Amino acid sequence: MKKRLVAVFIVITIILALVAGCGRIRNSIGNSIENAIGNAVGNIPDDKPDDSTPKDNKPAGGKGGNNNSSGSGGNSAAPTNPSESYQAYLDTKSKAVDRISDKIGEFDELAFSVGMALFPLLFVDMAFIPITMIGMDKAAANFLGFEVKQNGSVYTITYEENGEKMTQTCDYDVKTDSMRCTITTGDKETIYFEYARVGSGYASQYTTREGDGYSLNRVFCDDNSIGIGMQTVTSPPQSIFKDNKVKLGFVENDASYFILEGDTLIIFKDGEKKVY
Repeated sequence: MKKRLVAVFIVITIILALVAGCGRIRNSIGNSIENAIGNAVGNIPDDKPDDSTPKDNKPAGGKGGNNNSSGSGGNSAAPTNPSESYQAYLDTKSKAVDRISDKIGEFDELAFSVGMALFPLLFVDMAFIPITMIGMDKAAANFLGFEVKQNGSVYTITYEENGEKMTQTCDYDVKTDSMRCTITTGDKETIYFEYARVGSGYASQYTTREGDGYSLNRVFCDDNSIGIGMQTVTSPPQSIFKDNKVKLGFVENDASYFILEGDTLIIFKDGEKKVY
């Protein structure tokens, strides 16, 4: 019962973060998991200072002992493991989605139709939250129902969802800051996800099995632009794992895509291209 309550708490926190503000996704994931485990297991110290501690007793240097330095915003250190990398990817993606959402909101005819099309791109990341268990204390991860194993650069995370065994396999390449992940439900591969660092941002693609085909969602985001492409394909796409040369045009297809470059918004939908 206790384990279930902690899991529910984490899921609720993540959903609220998604709805309340995309830019807070990474912080909410990291903080909610650490706080939940710390409160329930008692083996992760609270990073909030004791109110009774004089301010003069802060550690020398003024940086304090707060969390990992891979935090949110600013020029943080380069990721060194899958968990840090995935959090950096989420942060970059959520900020870019904020920008295109704000631009879409300026046009009444786009606010609902295009805005709703973006929503699944936020929730699909919830399926890969187990990646954040990598590097966590094993006892804490096991308490939440996750088993993490490592073999070189490949990490395997097993857990149960609705009584069914789930396996998430992730291969992370630190040199290119790229990752590829597969979610297997039972004995069937159901979702394939990968991303790679490109300049100041990332390119990614989510391939989900649907009947005899696949749903393919592609994202490109950096400091100046974001592109999102959605289509149905008959076979998995070419891999972008370890490919740091992906360009914005990567998201374009014959079905549907949205691109915001600078202040120019391009919407391609139902065979028609419009520029705003």
